[in-house]
Amino acid sequence: TGGITLSGAVTITARGTSTLTGVIGGGGTLVKSGDGTLTLSGANTYSGDTLITAGTLSISSSYLSDLAAVKIDSGAFFNLGFSGSDSIGSLWLGGLQMAGGTYDSSTATYGSYFTGGGSLVVPTVVPEPGTLVLLFTGLAFAGSSWRKRLASSRN
Repeated sequence: TGGITLSGAVTITARGTSTLTGVIGGGGTLVKSGDGTLTLSGANTYSGDTLITAGTLSISSSYLSDLAAVKIDSGAFFNLGFSGSDSIGSLWLGGLQMAGGTYDSSTATYGSYFTGGGSLVVPTVVPEPGTLVLLFTGLAFAGSSWRKRLASSRN
């Protein structure tokens, strides 16, 4: 099949088993929907996010962008059909953003989102110095100032 250039969000719905052999490029977002399996077997170069809303998305090589997000909804699966690892920008599983680390089919708690022999590596994000905004609700306070001591450390 021919290639696809993503510019914006492109949704591909797979109800059975489908394979795209052409190259998927561009900076847009790939959305896989439908309860079937979609296999991407081309030498893909797209740099946008990957969203799996239903069924299974299967990739045969580690080409995902180091800056892109991968989001897998509850009940959907990502077949990492390659050996080794692929670094990505962020990972969301069932609507929750995952901490930095390595995720694959053997990962405790979240391994059920993955099949195949590959893994995704999410960077550990160290926040830059800046302003911390705290929002307190339900407090009663009478006075002109209030002090709260906060501590944090980088481990």
